[in-house]
Amino acid sequence: MKLSLRKKIMGMIVLVGGLLLLLALAVIWTLGYRQRVAEQGTGFQNEATHVAGSMRRVVESDVSRLNDLMVIGNLAELAAAESRPLASVAEMEARWKTWSATEPAVTAVLNNPLADKLRLFQAVNPLVVELIVADATGRLIAATGKTSDYDQSDESWWRDAALLGAGDAVLEGLAFDQSAGVFSLDFALPLRNVEGGLVGVLKAVLNVSPLFAGVSVMAAHEDAVGEVVGSDGRILLRLSDKDFLPSGKVLPSELMARIRTGGPGWFFADLNGGGQKLAGFAPVQFLGVRDRAGNVTGESSYVLVHEPASVVLAPLLQRACVLMIAGAGIILVCGGVTMFLVGRNFLTPLEILENAAAALAATAGPGLQSAGSGATSDPLAAIAAVAGIKTGDEIEDFARDFGAMSARLMRYQDDLRREIAEKTEAIQTDLEMAREFQQAFLPRAYPEVPSAAQSDSLTLHFQHVYRAALSVSGDFFDIIKLGDSRAGVLIADVMGHGTRSALVTAILRTLLHGLARTAHDPAMFLSLLNRNFHDTMRQADQLIFVSACFVVLDTRDQTLRFASAGHPSPYIGNRLTGKVEPLHGSLKENPALGLFPESEYREFTRPLCEEDLLLLYTDGIIEAQNGAGVEYGRERLAAAMRQHLELDLADFTQATLERVLEFTAYEPPADDLCLVAVEVTASGAQPSDRWNSLREAVMEL
Repeated sequence: MKLSLRKKIMGMIVLVGGLLLLLALAVIWTLGYRQRVAEQGTGFQNEATHVAGSMRRVVESDVSRLNDLMVIGNLAELAAAESRPLASVAEMEARWKTWSATEPAVTAVLNNPLADKLRLFQAVNPLVVELIVADATGRLIAATGKTSDYDQSDESWWRDAALLGAGDAVLEGLAFDQSAGVFSLDFALPLRNVEGGLVGVLKAVLNVSPLFAGVSVMAAHEDAVGEVVGSDGRILLRLSDKDFLPSGKVLPSELMARIRTGGPGWFFADLNGGGQKLAGFAPVQFLGVRDRAGNVTGESSYVLVHEPASVVLAPLLQRACVLMIAGAGIILVCGGVTMFLVGRNFLTPLEILENAAAALAATAGPGLQSAGSGATSDPLAAIAAVAGIKTGDEIEDFARDFGAMSARLMRYQDDLRREIAEKTEAIQTDLEMAREFQQAFLPRAYPEVPSAAQSDSLTLHFQHVYRAALSVSGDFFDIIKLGDSRAGVLIADVMGHGTRSALVTAILRTLLHGLARTAHDPAMFLSLLNRNFHDTMRQADQLIFVSACFVVLDTRDQTLRFASAGHPSPYIGNRLTGKVEPLHGSLKENPALGLFPESEYREFTRPLCEEDLLLLYTDGIIEAQNGAGVEYGRERLAAAMRQHLELDLADFTQATLERVLEFTAYEPPADDLCLVAVEVTASGAQPSDRWNSLREAVMEL
């Protein structure tokens, strides 16, 4: 699409202003983005630290009560008293799952002095939802309620606590207890006798769900979400939920690696496929209890406070939008003022000059005017308007010089048109004369073969179609009577087409008739014709070559002899058999006329039969192309010939040419078209006689 100068200048103003605006926005956004993210990230980090501290204080207030239970001295003695041999562990484990609470073996575990102690402590501390004691081998010896397993030796809390010394404990960490249906902190501590031997392990399950109700995210961040994350990356709960159910989501391992750095921090990332979020985190540290690694201070979980990036960056986006709207308005106002000044002093004079130049170009003929120039229908008025340009600068000087030049140019164009018209008329007259001369060279009447005095068994009939691509053509053919029973047919195609090619055909015709005495031998005839043509072209210092094919038909000997000089092989068909084939399948080492002075050609011979139909053609036929660039080709020509074998000779040649024109959608031919057909009938018979007899036979039926 062609843009006017006015649109280009306006586009450049908008482009430069837009780039400056975008640059300013980029700087403001970069600086504002960093500051906003840093401020909000630090705020979320502090908030996570605050929430983690609140959780730690709430939990430790209840853990301190559990320490009272840990120091009860007689738990080890009671555990030792209950640790007596019972049935095998495997047998008890298998039956335990099916027994009810009234089963004697279960009652023995739930109702003994040690179990009474546990229930007494549970009654005072309602957040303790479960207390159990397993002996030194892992067998269950006391509990506040029936457990799912009897054998506790395969539980991690039992194995870890069994390795600790007296007064130490194991913290299982914050988790969702499936059996109790609450979030819990599991504690386990060894029960050892005076000598330090292990007599059992006590496990306490602390319900911390009610404790989270008093912990919430600060109101300063209305869209912020607080979550508790386990050390394995599982999101345990959301602090804003009422029922405190586990979410089931897991943070990516790479994020957990950043969270486990040991202290609070913040980051910008996709937490769980929900888009980019800004998050602050802090560990929840419970003091005074050992973790699995034996550390006195252990990290059991983390607090994560996060908010969507769209919410965090919303104020920054609002400021950017306001700046963009204001900047766009300024650019448009400045652009409008600039365009008004530039248009009045620069663009309008240029448009007048452009209109005058287009009008001047149009006077030279159609096609010289530029597309979309908008030239006025009156060139003189457009050129006269140039004199009204008064800018007081170089444009005014240019307009004055342009007006003077235009006046001289229009006078010159008038003289040139007259001269061109006279010369064109002379050229057309010459071309018309050349076309008439060339048409005169073509056979006006076909020879009679055999002569009337001869009694040969075969008779030859001739027909041709000739169509030039231009006024004159480079295709040429001639039919020569070589005796009472023989005729020669020459078809030739000069390189290119037009006036030069037409002149060469006149030279060929002169040479052809000068060598007619040797025409009975096709190979010798083409060799002599090539030598004479080559000498003529060399004297004229021209390199022109001609493809040619010469056929000699003898009705007495009933033979067909032919030779080719770089020309495609003719086709021969038979009306009786319907068979169509080339005279020779491969014509190699037969150079075109005019390439080499001493070229030699091969001669081919075949019988001449009644109802034979010979077709000679130039390459304009087989190289004709359709709109897709596909050539007509020899195969289509053979098929067309086969299709129309039943037609008489005149209709046959016209129908064959019609198939070519249909293939090219009747577009003007790019090359000359020439067809020469020879039909062989019985002696004295005319081609029409056979077809008339066939029609009468059909009518009788």
